[in-house]
Formats: sequence, C-alpha cells, structure tokens
Amino acid sequence: DRRTETLEVRRRRKPGTRVPEGDMIASVLSYGEISAVGEYDASRGEGFLGTVGVIRDITLRRRSEEMLRDLYQAVDQLSAGILVADRSFAVQYVNPVFFRISRRSPQEVIGADAFSFFDLTPARAEELRGQVREGFGVHEEARIRPPSSDGREAEGESAWAELHASPVRSPSGAVTHSI
Repeated sequence: DRRTETLEVRRRRKPGTRVPEGDMIASVLSYGEISAVGEYDASRGEGFLGTVGVIRDITLRRRSEEMLRDLYQAVDQLSAGILVADRSFAVQYVNPVFFRISRRSPQEVIGADAFSFFDLTPARAEELRGQVREGFGVHEEARIRPPSSDGREAEGESAWAELHASPVRSPSGAVTHSI
C-alpha cells in the first residue's frame, strides 16, 4: 500500500538572492531513482515508524538513453546501408537498407564477417581490416555478393557499393568497433 507518487519539490533560495513577487511555478527537469526502506514496529503496536531513502540523480543517464534512441532511429532510417561490427569485424547491427540492398536476412548477416558480403580477395579484405584496426578509414568500390541458398556463389543481379569502413574509438582512443 505504500508507494511514492506525484512528489512535490520545494526549492529554497540561497540567502540574499532576489525573490520575485508571488509564487514561482516551474517544472523539474531532472529524473531521480529512489531506493528506500520502511520500518515497522508491530511488537510495540506502533505500526509504521518511518522511511529512510536515497534519491540518485539519473538525469544524465536518461538524457543519454534518449540520445541513443534518437541516434538509433536516425541510423535505422538512413538511405545508405550501415553495418556495425566489433573489433573482429563480426556484424552486430545492420540497418534495414543493407538487408534490402544485399537481399539477405538478419540470420545471415548478424555475427558474420563484415567483409564477407563484398567481392574482395581475402588478401584485400585483410588489408582493409588492418587499416581500420590501426585507426584509418578505408574507401573501396566493391560488388555486393548475391545471396545463395546452397552456400555457392549465386549467379544473377548484383549491386555495387561504395564501401566506407571507419573505426569507432573508445574514450581512451582504442579502436573497439567499425562502421
């Protein structure tokens, strides 16, 4: 039955600051995460004694989550095909345009080597991987291999792509992913 709802916040002004006439009505633009515990003493018949709690400011976390959602939606709606791969170039994310261009399903793409979808020699693919791992972006025109149901190279229509592979760095500067 006990819960916290519709908290009201009262702000005190620092001594010496000017106070406008009348009440000030405002919105609180921060988010809090509440951890609390209540104490009951049924043995003495006193019932509820009180609550001790901590409120953590999670405004930055909420704003970061909102920014990530916006970024995800933007990448998802780009007209260019996007692959995000980890340091070993295993695909972790693909936007819908890449699926349409490559004519592949998520099961075929997620976890596969990012360069396996392009008609590159193994030596050239390894050279591109090395450049990205060293922190350099690479550009290459390459044919997107058509999908095959039996594991062999499929015949038929293929698409050409301007392949741009760019490193993604951690705050310390280490290359952790590629796009």
